[in-house]
Amino acid sequence: MRPEEAAVEGEARLVPGDGACPVAGPCRLLVRLYPRRFAREPDGCNERTAWWYYPSGFDAGGIDLTSCRTASGAECVPEPSGDPEAVWVEIPAGEAPEVRLGFRVRVPERFGAFGLVDDVLVLGGGWHPLLAARGAGGAPDPNAPLERTDYVLRVTFGPGWELIVDGEGPWACAATAGEGCRVERASQASEPPSLVAAPQWHERSVEAAGVRVRLLSPEPFREPASYAVRAGRGLDPGSVPDLGSVDRSGWMLRRVAATLAALDEENLLPPPERRAAEVTLVEAPLRLELTLGVSGAVLVSDRAYELFPIEPFFRFQDADVQRAVLAELERRALSDLPQAEARWTAETVAAGAVERLDQREGAAGRRAQDWLQYGAFLPVIDQMLYAPTMQFRDLYYGGVEESDASRDELWRWGTSLPRGRRLWAKLRDRYGADRALDTIRAVVAARTVRLADALASLGLDATGFPENWLGDYPSLNLRLDGWSSEPLEGGGWRVRVRVRCDGACGAGEFVVVRVRLADDAVRELSWDTRSPETELAFDAVAPAAAVEIDPDGRVRQDPARTDNHPRADDVSDLPWRPPVFEKIKLGLDLTTIENSEIDLDFVMRRRYDLHQFFGGRLVRDLWGVGGSVSYVYGFGPPRDLNRPTWSASGYLLVFHHFGGSGAAGSADCANPAPDGSCPGDEPVTTMELGGFVGHDDRWFDLNPAGGWYAGLRAAGAFPLDRSFDDPEAAPPWFVGGAGRAFYLWSPAQHHTFALFGGFGIVYGEPTRGQLESLGNRYQLPGLEPDEALGLAKLYAGVEYRHVFTWDLDVNLFHVAWLRGIQGVLFGGFGTASERASLGGLFEPERIFLDAGYGLRLFLDYAGVQTGIIALDAAVPFGVLDGEFGVLGTVRGDPSDETTWRRRPRLFGLPMRVHLTFNQTF
Repeated sequence: MRPEEAAVEGEARLVPGDGACPVAGPCRLLVRLYPRRFAREPDGCNERTAWWYYPSGFDAGGIDLTSCRTASGAECVPEPSGDPEAVWVEIPAGEAPEVRLGFRVRVPERFGAFGLVDDVLVLGGGWHPLLAARGAGGAPDPNAPLERTDYVLRVTFGPGWELIVDGEGPWACAATAGEGCRVERASQASEPPSLVAAPQWHERSVEAAGVRVRLLSPEPFREPASYAVRAGRGLDPGSVPDLGSVDRSGWMLRRVAATLAALDEENLLPPPERRAAEVTLVEAPLRLELTLGVSGAVLVSDRAYELFPIEPFFRFQDADVQRAVLAELERRALSDLPQAEARWTAETVAAGAVERLDQREGAAGRRAQDWLQYGAFLPVIDQMLYAPTMQFRDLYYGGVEESDASRDELWRWGTSLPRGRRLWAKLRDRYGADRALDTIRAVVAARTVRLADALASLGLDATGFPENWLGDYPSLNLRLDGWSSEPLEGGGWRVRVRVRCDGACGAGEFVVVRVRLADDAVRELSWDTRSPETELAFDAVAPAAAVEIDPDGRVRQDPARTDNHPRADDVSDLPWRPPVFEKIKLGLDLTTIENSEIDLDFVMRRRYDLHQFFGGRLVRDLWGVGGSVSYVYGFGPPRDLNRPTWSASGYLLVFHHFGGSGAAGSADCANPAPDGSCPGDEPVTTMELGGFVGHDDRWFDLNPAGGWYAGLRAAGAFPLDRSFDDPEAAPPWFVGGAGRAFYLWSPAQHHTFALFGGFGIVYGEPTRGQLESLGNRYQLPGLEPDEALGLAKLYAGVEYRHVFTWDLDVNLFHVAWLRGIQGVLFGGFGTASERASLGGLFEPERIFLDAGYGLRLFLDYAGVQTGIIALDAAVPFGVLDGEFGVLGTVRGDPSDETTWRRRPRLFGLPMRVHLTFNQTF
């Protein structure tokens, strides 16, 4: 094994068990090659999660077979099996059932349980050829979980490295060991061995309930924080540590120790005679999962507890670490079960035990929604509530189904097996929390080991459990068909609730239906979806006031089965959300402060509604101040569970245009009246009516890698405080339209091109602020807002975004972590007509170009939600006095030198600098 070369070479001697080969005749063995699954991008890799799979773009791993020999030394030839991750090897008749395969593994630069990142090599298992499990008929089955196997491992690794094998070690190889160092290890009826290597491992441990839990990290541990751990709880200021020294690993180990002690009291740990004496945690570069079980150890992300250091935040991640440690203990106690069943049974037990622990500590049911609701007026929080994209999101939302898993676990390879969280949730929903807890106690106490047997020992009907839940989650949608309250003759009310399940409902979801009565009493009913259409009824002293299906969101509903949010039809009434600031644009012009803009665009809509939006807008820019109201209807397939792809809207805008010289000292007049007066010389208030239709299929707005946008707008405006009957007043008015489109294309990860263009045209007597302009960040960012004004405009441009790094770990006082830096090279072209006519569109002095460069800083605020800080600098170019060059003069009207002024400079160069908090596309 050569970690520095990301390569492993060796020979695997495979001996099938009894009965695998016929007594007479040739023997065909199916050999599975796990590393070949890394030769292609995983199905879950998209523009958001790609950053959590590969630090530098897709990197293919794989395994090549370099030799094949039978027990006699005769050569054999592996044959394709139809599955790229498996080959057939035939042993001739009369040969011993044994094959020796030489192999060479190429380890990708990849996060997770199989990869090399920053001198940490993780091979979580399966890095060598493996024999396929046998199906019910005895034939090899490539889709069956791997079987328990006896392993004899002899591995040689290079000097200057330390190696952990199946959680044991580390074994160190001195830099002076020219031939490397060798480790031998044997195991019986176990999982494929795991290897984790780094230049040096640092160890720290705790002990509780007779179990030593040790943590191995490739980085030195921090000194303990300079605060008393027990000084405060929750949001007590005493619980906030010295921000310069947060002992993350210490917190984790203390919480694990406390968990083991508490669960021992609850009889939820394996009995002492079957309890492992040690559990090893290995810090590794994981990004999609906080923890991951491998043979003999638990991998823990090197980003664990990178959160703002207060107890409630840390506790969200506590539960996952606690589950992982307990699952490892329970897995070792279930040595008689098949490998995969031992894994999911142990995870089920761990999920239930940790939930019991939360109840004991008064923290049951904690979810991020409980904290986020107070900031729901912010668009980033609104998105986190309804369509979150943050790292480790399942931990914060109490999800029972993983949403971003890489499925690197060897026991799930080639299968649809779930994690134990799902099985615990279904166990609890079907039998109730108390009976479900009794079931896992029966497993732990070794009265039985299989979940189905444990249920039977308690006298519970185990029909369909757990086998109905061991595959892909069924595609279904729950619906509330109606509800009613009928008065009874003797007093009281008969409440009826009609519910329906569409799709694959036969697995048997046991769904809670919560009914709130008019006297504020609450009744919870249970609905078995194996009866897909049913009526639930009960008698009560008051009529029903509201009904909600699955109030805790424990059922995963398929968005493809509805054109709205899947939960929109689960409730009797959709309450209004708080107003959400869909756009908070603070455009700070660092060269000319008075050109800065404030644009607040807020939307109100009902919870889960993707169709109807009611909006408002407040804006202050160079030309004036105003506000608008709008109605938006969303349609088409949703981008996510919070945004539609298509929208159509209408709006009414009232805008007060500043009088006097207007823009940044210019004294131009857009359209003089016949008597020589200028409509822009005096303040005026106008009303604008308009409509818009558009398409936008971007998904990850902070760094979209693909998609397209197109939008068309039509509008008209008239004055509110001038009379149309007074020709000398030259009242402003206009009708017009505009359009914009862009297309995003990424030839490779970290590299994105954006092509954009648009037009605008107005007809009438517009004010300066109503003229079409090229001077903004989304068109030609090098121009000033009062520059290149006209009745019509055309523009086009290109942008190239490239990532310098995406795996930084710069702690900004625990308020945010700097994760990535991106560079943006951009340029654009535009032309504007004259202010009084449509002429001059392509005259040389009315053609403008700009070019510039920008930086994007990607941060995880509080360690959870990604945000962006964008800084762009653009230099304008054009024709002045017949010569092309940098435009050092702002020309309000290219044909009127009285409107010209010196362009602001930075570092001696004419340019415009923008500081914002979003991408341009």
